[in-house]
Parts: sequence; C-alpha cells; structure tokens
Amino acid sequence: PIAYLTYERWCMIVAEGISHKPLPLSLLTTYNDSRPARPIPDLLRFFGSARRQGQPEERDTHEPLLKTLDLHFSNTPLAPHSERWISKTQNEVKVLPTAPQHGDFVLNNLAVSEPRLVIFVWEEYGQVALRGLDLATLAISVWGFNFDTMRALADPKASLGAPMTAFLRRACEQCGIEFVLFR
Repeated sequence: PIAYLTYERWCMIVAEGISHKPLPLSLLTTYNDSRPARPIPDLLRFFGSARRQGQPEERDTHEPLLKTLDLHFSNTPLAPHSERWISKTQNEVKVLPTAPQHGDFVLNNLAVSEPRLVIFVWEEYGQVALRGLDLATLAISVWGFNFDTMRALADPKASLGAPMTAFLRRACEQCGIEFVLFR
C-alpha cells in the first residue's frame, strides 16, 4: 500500500492502481475442464487457498450469517422461504467445515489484469467462514441473481449446463466440499 488512513470508523488503504478488464462471463459459462482459459486456474486456486487457510474449529462461526440472512429477508416476499430454510438447515450448517470467505464474491468484484485474476472489495473477508459461500455467491451472480436459476442450483436433478457444472465440480474439489452437498 502507498498509504493507510483511519478516520472515525473508516479505514482506508491507498494502493497503486492496475490496468484491468472485467472478468468475461463467458469464461465461466463456456468452461472446459481439459483446457481452462486464463484466469480460471487462478480462480480455482483462490477457492483452494481459502480451504487451506481454514478456521478454528468453532462451529458457531456460521451463526452470524444465519442471523444476517434472517434479518435481510424478514420483511420481504422471500421471508417464508428464508425462515423455513434457516430452521431446517441451521443444525446442519453448524457442522459444516469452515474456511475464511471473501464475502462478496460476485462478478463485478472480479477482473483480469493479464494474465492474472484480480479480486476487489476485501472489507468483508473472513467475516463469514461457511466454506463454499463464495462459490455459491459467484454462481448466483453468473446467472444474474435470477430466482429460478438459484432454485435450480439447489436442485440436484436440474441441469446447470455442462460447462458450468464442470466448473462448479472443479471449484467444489478446490473448496474441499462435495458437489452434492454444495447443491
């Protein structure tokens, strides 16, 4: 960093800028496992590195995420679905493996600076430790946060398309989670 400044509750880091381009959506939707296009190997390594960093074995690390989801959806049309999902899965989520997550791993926070992947917006890093959350967030953002597609992601019988399924399987391997559990 060039400079670091704290002001009231704000912490700011000033760093040298880099020339970059948005990560093309087509790199994920046309993924070829035998010949992944740059910077997909970097993206897969990111998922693997989070797994290797791990977290302490405290299983209550997922509780803040569940509370945040509950608050976020409480006054929306998705509230009944959210409440049902949280009550159904909260005990299962507590025993899932942990790994620090970026927390906002969406397409517009990913870019390419030849030949490497650039990841932006790190202020939420490590606040959530639910392994696979970044991958799920990325997959949902690839599909434009479309509700029907999000539902298909959770349905093991639904087709996600061969390239995306191959990418998700490979990323799940890197995350250290089973693809079936991810879905």
